[in-house]
Amino acid sequence: MSTTEAINHTTPPDQSEQSDQSDEDTSPPPPKKRVKFIDHKFHNDPGHKIIIISNDNIRFKASQRLLVRASQFFRDLLSVPPPSDKDAAGQEPSQVEPIHLDFPSTIISIFLDLTSVSEPYSPRLVIHQARDLLEMVEFTLSDELQPYVRKSLHDAGSSQPLELFVIASERNDFSLARFALAKITSAHVQSFLKLSHLSTHEGIKALQNYFSRLRPSFHLELLSRIMVPGEVREHRQIALRPGFFFTDDWTTIAQTFDPSRFT
Repeated sequence: MSTTEAINHTTPPDQSEQSDQSDEDTSPPPPKKRVKFIDHKFHNDPGHKIIIISNDNIRFKASQRLLVRASQFFRDLLSVPPPSDKDAAGQEPSQVEPIHLDFPSTIISIFLDLTSVSEPYSPRLVIHQARDLLEMVEFTLSDELQPYVRKSLHDAGSSQPLELFVIASERNDFSLARFALAKITSAHVQSFLKLSHLSTHEGIKALQNYFSRLRPSFHLELLSRIMVPGEVREHRQIALRPGFFFTDDWTTIAQTFDPSRFT
C-alpha cells in the first residue's frame, strides 16, 4: 500500500462524537436534589415564624421573642428587616428565610428548651452533648446561658476527666483543663492504661495515643509536669542510672498547669 493509500484509509475523526462532547460541555448541570426536611416533633409551633434547620436536616419553628431575649446572635440577625414586608400582591410573606445552623438537632432542641424557661438551668447531658451545647451558646452569644451549660460540661466530665481534658485542649480552655486535671487521680490513669505501670509496650502505646489527641502546647505542658526525674534501672543486674518516673496522679499539677509556656 502506498503512502497516499494509507492516508486515504485513515479513519477520520468521528464528527458525531465531537458534537456530543460539545453538547455535554454546554448543557446545563442537572438540577440539585432537593433536600427533605423533617419537622421537629416538639419545637414545631405553627405560631412561631422563625425557621431553624439543623445540620441533620431537622426543621424547627422557634419564637423570635425568646430567641432575641436569649441570644445576641439572633438579636442582631432578626433585627434586620426583610427586603419587603409584603409581596407584589400586597400580601404578607408566608414564611421567613430559614436559618441554617451547623449543629445537630439534639443540641438545637436543648438550646430551644433553655431559651423557653423563665429560670435557666444546667441540663444533665453526656459529655459530648455538653461540649456541643457549650459551643452553640458561645456561637449564638447567649451569655446568660453559658455558665449553666459550662456547669453541665463540668458535671458530665467529672466522671470522665481524661476525656474532659481532651475537650479542654480542643477548646484551648485553660480553666477547663485545670478542672479536669483536678479530677484525674491515679485510679483514672491506671484504669485508662489498664496497667499499674508503663513497663509494657501496650501501656506506652496507650499513653502515646492519648497525647496525640492533645494540641502541642497541652501535650508539652502535661508531659513536662508528669515526668519526674530520678534513678531507674532496667534489670536488677544493671546499676541505677538517671531517668524519669511517670506520675500517675495528675491532680497535683492542676492549679499550676499553664500551656501558654509552650505557645
